Formats: sequence, structure tokens, C-alpha cells
Amino acid sequence: MNKKLICESIVAVMMLSVTAMQSQAAIIGHWKLDDGSGSVVDDSSVNDRDGVLNSGTWKSTVPPAKVGGAIEFTSSGDGVSVNMGAGVLPSGNAERTITAWVRSDASSDKKFFGYGGSGAGRTFDWVVEGTGIWLRHGGGQVKWDFGYTLGTMMHVAIVVPIDAANVGDVKLYIDGSEQAAPNINNNSVLDTTAATSFYIGRGFSSAAFDGIVDDVQFYDTALSDQDISSLAANPGATVPEPATMTLLALGGLAMLRRRRK
Repeated sequence: MNKKLICESIVAVMMLSVTAMQSQAAIIGHWKLDDGSGSVVDDSSVNDRDGVLNSGTWKSTVPPAKVGGAIEFTSSGDGVSVNMGAGVLPSGNAERTITAWVRSDASSDKKFFGYGGSGAGRTFDWVVEGTGIWLRHGGGQVKWDFGYTLGTMMHVAIVVPIDAANVGDVKLYIDGSEQAAPNINNNSVLDTTAATSFYIGRGFSSAAFDGIVDDVQFYDTALSDQDISSLAANPGATVPEPATMTLLALGGLAMLRRRRK
């Protein structure tokens, strides 16, 4: 195969890659929780959706933070509230992924993030309960009992796949690994209420968190197993956004074309 044909083949593959990348969804919020002081919780994504620290204490050392800084919550107050604006938070059964590093110091209905509304399947609140994590959805709970030990920092990834219908279709990953199918005591239709506020250190309903939360990321797509494994293995990293990946691919195309001249 001559050099021209090789270059043309590479260009074709890269163009296909660009097309695929453009179909990916972007991060809608990334709160590193590294601010260290004040009441503003910075969103480091391009969206600039800053939150407000209503309760909690900034931590600036590792540990207790996983990377950079973190916030410690103590079972009281309203945690962090983020006004995302209308139409930003995924609702109904729309795909989504939320990830964070979490350390719980109590095991009784302590919500580390959430949003939504009232009614079965309408709330999207996440809690540490017993020896696992529960999705409290407004009409019951979905339980993943994986033997969690209090005081242990874990990477939590919540994924609503594109074909989700019921609350039991939601996936939970701990430290990069998908957990076994949950014990479901209420198989409600997944119909998260359209909301404007996202909460960290509490949920839509009260029951403030007791422990550490660090590096919260919110995507409006269902990340792949590989993406989640990478986030767990590389604290503080994000999944590359499509615009960045497209520019890299186009840069590679330009280099190839210059070499052919």
C-alpha cells in the first residue's frame, strides 16, 4: 500500500471518529469542591453553574479529600444548592450520569446528592443506608447492598441508561465496577420531575449527609463502563468533551494533510 493510500485511509478513519465524537454529550456541571473558603461552590465546566454552600466545612487536605479539596457535611443544614436553570437537569427517564467521591460517617438515610420532585419514581435522591447505597425515588427505594464500611472513601457513579424504564434499570458503579442487580421493593416507573435545583450534601428531600463529598460530575449521557473505570482510576479527571476531542482529531487531520503536500 503506497503512502498516499495509507494517508487517505487514516484521514477517513479520523473523519469517522470526529463524527462519532460530535454525537457525544457534554458535561453539564463539574464541582471540584476545591474552593477552600467562602460560600461559592465553583463549577469548573464551561457552563459556569456555581453552587451555594449553605452548610458544610471546606477541607483542603488529602485525606479527607480524595483530590484537592472537599466538603465535610455533618447531618444538618441544606448542604450545597445549585440553580441549574430550566431544562438542564435530565428528567423523566432521560439518560444521565452523576459521579462523585463519597465517604459516609453514618448509615441511616444520609443523602449525598439528588434532585427531582414528590411521588413514586419522581425523586432522584441517593443515600448511604446500612451497608450499601439506596436510590430513594419518592415511593420506595432501590437497594444495592455491597458491604460498605463506614469511613471509607469510594467512587460512586450513577448511570441511567438510554433504555431505562423503571427505577430498577438505574445502574450503580462503586470504584469503577458495576454492582449486582439491586433488591427492588418498589418497581416504579422512572419519571424524574423536571427541576432547576441540584443538591450536594442532601437530596430533594431533607436528611443531610454526614461525611465527605468530593469532585461531583454530572453528564447528560450514560457514560460507558470504560469511562467510569477511567474516572475511578484517575481522581479529578473528566471524560473529554466532544469539542475538545474534535479539535484534537481535526489537528491530526491537518498534520496528515501537510505531510502529503
